[in-house]
Amino acid sequence: MTIGAIKKEVATKMGLINQNTSPQDVNGMLAAAHLSGPGGVKKMMRGGNPRDAFGTGAREYYNLGRRG
Repeated sequence: MTIGAIKKEVATKMGLINQNTSPQDVNGMLAAAHLSGPGGVKKMMRGGNPRDAFGTGAREYYNLGRRG
């Protein structure tokens, strides 16, 4: 199992994605999870924007991931 598949499985178990989630949104969430973890994605989806040590926000990674 790849790291991406593991992250997708975790996001599914956390209720962040389901069969109706668009592929673009899944890609965006996986990119954001790379930066802030699944918990950070959950915070982001509730309106927050967790940041890394350099100030990059999860929302920025989400948007980059959506564009694929």
